[in-house]
Amino acid sequence: MLRFKQYPPANLTFYPPFKFLFLPIMLLRTKNRFLIVACALLVMVSCKKRKEGWPIDALVPIVDSQLDLQNIFEDDLIQVRDNDLLHLVYENEILDLKLADDFTIPDTTLSQVNPGPAFNLAWDKANPLISDTNESKFEISNANLTDALIKSGTIKFKVSSTITEPTIITYNMSSGVKDGKTLLLSRNLPAGSPGNPSEVVDEVDLSGYLLNLRGKDLNDYNTIFFYFTVRFANPTSPSNLYNYTSADIVTIENSFLEIKPEMVKGVFTTTTEKPDESNSEFDAFNQIRSGSFDVQKAKFSFEFENRIGVDLQGTVNKLTAINSKTGNFVDLKGDFIFQSLNLARAKEDYSLYQVPIIPSLSKYELNEANSNITEFISVMPNEVQYDMDFTINPLGNISGGNDFLFSDYGIKAKLNMSIPLNIRANNLQLIDTVDFDLGEPDEGAELIEGGFVNVHAYNYYPFRAGIQIYTINEDNVILDSLMEVGAEISAGIPINKKVLEPQYSVLAAPVSVPKINLLYKAERAIVKLNFNTDDSDYKDIYASYKTEVKVVGDFKYRLVIK
Repeated sequence: MLRFKQYPPANLTFYPPFKFLFLPIMLLRTKNRFLIVACALLVMVSCKKRKEGWPIDALVPIVDSQLDLQNIFEDDLIQVRDNDLLHLVYENEILDLKLADDFTIPDTTLSQVNPGPAFNLAWDKANPLISDTNESKFEISNANLTDALIKSGTIKFKVSSTITEPTIITYNMSSGVKDGKTLLLSRNLPAGSPGNPSEVVDEVDLSGYLLNLRGKDLNDYNTIFFYFTVRFANPTSPSNLYNYTSADIVTIENSFLEIKPEMVKGVFTTTTEKPDESNSEFDAFNQIRSGSFDVQKAKFSFEFENRIGVDLQGTVNKLTAINSKTGNFVDLKGDFIFQSLNLARAKEDYSLYQVPIIPSLSKYELNEANSNITEFISVMPNEVQYDMDFTINPLGNISGGNDFLFSDYGIKAKLNMSIPLNIRANNLQLIDTVDFDLGEPDEGAELIEGGFVNVHAYNYYPFRAGIQIYTINEDNVILDSLMEVGAEISAGIPINKKVLEPQYSVLAAPVSVPKINLLYKAERAIVKLNFNTDDSDYKDIYASYKTEVKVVGDFKYRLVIK
C-alpha cells in the first residue's frame, strides 16, 4: 500500500481557489501494478500546475522479513528447555563396524575317491555298494566355529562312476538343517565304464540352512559331516549279483561356494580390529552459511554399542573435528582418549522379535570441565576423523564357546551432544529470502524522482548486526544492494540476562532513479544479517527471540493530472 505524506491543511486555506478543493487519491493494486487515480470532485479554477505535475511523497512497504537463529539448524536439532532457553541436541553415528568378513567360510572343494575292492567280489545288489560317513574341515581364520546360519551360498555336487550298471546316489548332510529337515540329495547315475565314466552334477542353495560344525562326534570345530551311499537302481536285473572289481570307482566332489553366514557361533580368537574408514559426516552445522559461534558449555557423550557376543577392549587414539570449508580442525582431548575401554559382550535372547540380540552399551561423558569439547565445537565441524581399534576377547575364551556374531550387526560408536545456546557470535550470518514486487516499470516509473529506503528493525537478539538487503531477478542474479556499507542494527538489551523487548533501529539509504529502475526488475529480496557480540560475555538465546526487518520506500513522485 502507498501512503501519502499529509501536509497541514492550513497550507491550502491561504489560496482561495483551493478553499473547497478536495483531492482524494487512492492506490489500487491489480496484478502487480500500481494505479494512481486522482479524482477532482470539485474544480473551481485551473492553473498551470496541472501540466507540470504535483510533487508528492509516497510510503511504499517493499520488504517484510523475520529472521530466527533457529532456522540455521534442522528443526529436529533444536529443543526448548530451561525456561525457554534453546538447546542444540544432536546424535551422530560416527562408526558402524561389522566383522562378518572376518568369520566367513572360504570357498572349499572336498573330494573323495571310493575305489573298488582289491579282488573281485560277487556283490549282492540288495546291499548298498558304498555306504560311508565323511568329515570335512573348513580353514576358518580367527574362529573355531560350532554353528553357522547361512545367509547365501551354494554347495555343488559332482559324482562320477565307472560302475557298469545304473545306480542311485544319495547324499545326506545331516549337519545341515533347514525347516527341521536335513539336507538330502538323491540322484540317478547311468551306467558307466572305466573308459567312459558316467557323471551327475547338481547344485543346492544353502540359504537358510543351519550348519552344525562340531563334526560327527560333536567334539570338533569348523567341521561338517555327511553320509554318502551308492545303491543299484535295479537290484534284481539282469541279476541279483554284481561282479565288483577294482575298476569300479566312485568319486564324489563337494564344492562350498560363496558361503555368507548370517550368524556364526563358537570361540573367537583374540585379534585386534581397526576400522577401514576414518571419516564420518557431522552435519549439525551444515546450514550455517557463514560465521561461527563460541559456546560456553557443552555436554557430549561418546557411546559404544556392542551387538557382538564377544568381550571387547576399545581404544580411541584420535578424534578430530574438521571444518573442510575453513580448513580449521581441533583434536579432542578428554579422559577416555588413549585409554583402554572395556566393552561388555552382547547377549542372546531368542524370545526377541526378529534379531535375538541384547546390545551392551558403554557411555563416556564429556563436558567443558574434563575435555576441550567447547573448542571442538567452535570449529563448526562438518566431519569427524577418528582412529580407533578394538581387541576381541582380550582375556581369551571365557565364554565357554558361546561367542556369536550376526553379519548385519557389529560395533557402533556414537557422538551425541547437547549444547545450551549460551554463545558468542562471530559474524554469524542469518539470511531470509522474501518476495519483492514494486510493480511494472511502464506504469508511472518515470514519475518516481528518487527518495529513500527506510529500514525498521526490531531485534531481540543481544547481538549487533550488520545488515544488507539485495534485490535479485527471476534468474536469481543479484541486481543491487540497498544499504550503505557498514549499516548496522542495535543489539537487544538483556534485563537479568534476557531481552524482554526488541531494540528498535531505523536506517535510511538514498535511492536514485537508476536504483529505482533496478527495483522494478526485482522479483525477490535477500535480507542478510551478520551478528556479532560486542563484548566477551556469552549470551543466552531464547525461543522467543527473533529479528523483524521491515523496509519502506519513501519515494518522491510527480503526480501529473491531465
